[in-house]
Amino acid sequence: MDFYEQAKSYLQELECNLIRCNKVLAQMPEGRLVVHSRSNRFEFYCYQNGKQTYISHSETEYISKLAQKAYLTHFQKYAENEIAALQAYFRVRRDLSSPTQFLKDNPAISPMIAPKIFKGTPDLKSWAQAPYDQTGFREEELTIQTAQGHFVRSKSECIIADSLFATGVPYRYENILFINGETYRPDFEIYTINGKHIIWEHLGLMSNKEYVRRATEKIKNYIYAGFVPGVNLILTADEKDGTVINSFVVHQIIRTYLL
Repeated sequence: MDFYEQAKSYLQELECNLIRCNKVLAQMPEGRLVVHSRSNRFEFYCYQNGKQTYISHSETEYISKLAQKAYLTHFQKYAENEIAALQAYFRVRRDLSSPTQFLKDNPAISPMIAPKIFKGTPDLKSWAQAPYDQTGFREEELTIQTAQGHFVRSKSECIIADSLFATGVPYRYENILFINGETYRPDFEIYTINGKHIIWEHLGLMSNKEYVRRATEKIKNYIYAGFVPGVNLILTADEKDGTVINSFVVHQIIRTYLL
């Protein structure tokens, strides 16, 4: 699925969710939730008509509804902005095949095309092979060696790394990225031949609540920075019983998003 089809699907999803959001918001109580932190506890107020009214902690259902209203109001603004941006994209987009599709349609010249050359996109092989900072982040956990010779933290990450290497997809493992003022080391950073910048995160400890919390926060910041799941953010996970990721699934993902 190319970006155009993904964008259409994303637009339809946003429009459906916005309709549901508006229906739920119409049933919510009046006013806006305000939260103050006092003496290591939270106090809740309803702001309405210029006044703040204290809400007792015993009114859990009322507080919950106002909290849901706050979230849905934020989602409403977010969805409306995303929809407007996507609609603007569809208005100006011309129906041209992607560079990747061009190469598929012209197999005679495809082998002669160098793997780079768009402004802002590095020479992919040189970029992947150039030294970069991998120090200082739980180095003792890097215990599994990949076919390319570097070390990763889990068998699943090794399967992904070896599959990328086998299919000729250049990547960097745990390269430092600065996103919204935070430092991240995505499991795999990838550029495709048509210049798309992709992050691949493998979530291996989903039975650990703290890991899930941190992973959720990281994914949220990725999305805010423009890395959208199914578009330029790939998310995989181990099986529920801890079984490592299936190599066939990995190759399917690579064929779908990276080749």
